[in-house]
Amino acid sequence: MSPPCLNDDLGLLADAARAAGRLILDARGSPGWVRQKGSAGPVTALDIAANDLLREHLRAARPDYGWLSEEDVDDGSRLAARRTFVVDPIDGTAAFLGGRDDWSVALAVIEAGQAVAGCVHAPERGSMMVGGASLGALLDGRAINVRDRNEITGAEAIAGRTVFTDPRWRRQWPPVTTRKVASACLRLAEVARGAADFTLAPGPRAIWDSAPGVALVEGAGGRISEADGAPVVFNRADDPGIASIVAAGPTLHALLVEHMRAALPDTARRTPNGDS
Repeated sequence: MSPPCLNDDLGLLADAARAAGRLILDARGSPGWVRQKGSAGPVTALDIAANDLLREHLRAARPDYGWLSEEDVDDGSRLAARRTFVVDPIDGTAAFLGGRDDWSVALAVIEAGQAVAGCVHAPERGSMMVGGASLGALLDGRAINVRDRNEITGAEAIAGRTVFTDPRWRRQWPPVTTRKVASACLRLAEVARGAADFTLAPGPRAIWDSAPGVALVEGAGGRISEADGAPVVFNRADDPGIASIVAAGPTLHALLVEHMRAALPDTARRTPNGDS
């Protein structure tokens, strides 16, 4: 039997993300317990409640899809299924707890190692972005596209706290403007909608911190790769995530990869970068 149409999957992801967003917003003044997950940061009772809602909503609609969530133990279903849901119920929990708006509900569908559909919903901002490489990309129902430039100097980057100050860089970056966004998937979504020129992370990215946004960037006409230009491949048996990421318009992406190949030692590319 053929799998469901990917456009139908986009609608399913958006409906599920809206429902989770409503749950989170309704309880934002009382998130319940808060615990630390080591370097992964905090997790709250709301993360778990939203995760439970998403699991019920998505798996009821697609029982043959695999499941992989930041808040669940990997049950191995991702390796047996043709398609797999990837879920981060609150991407940017620390920002959420701090009363900021740069967190998101981030969802994707993975097939054959690729993020074929993605959804990044920012409930505090009231924005919904969906897309995929073969589907285009939409922000609140309107088509979006990446922007592109022919030089790194003067570009606007959107990144985590430590990206351009990472001591592993062997080559100085040209002057760029940097804007901070807590949610890793929301950074990619901002590039997809043309609100920034590029985003990157020189160290590993969890699948739930990357796949939803990767689908949006590709749907919006952008390019995604690892730091050395290698294609992004998700859901490997040993590690479902990726070693590094750079996302931009096609021309700028090629320039960024050239710079990163020269600036970043091979041995550093699979070392966690501490970015969040």
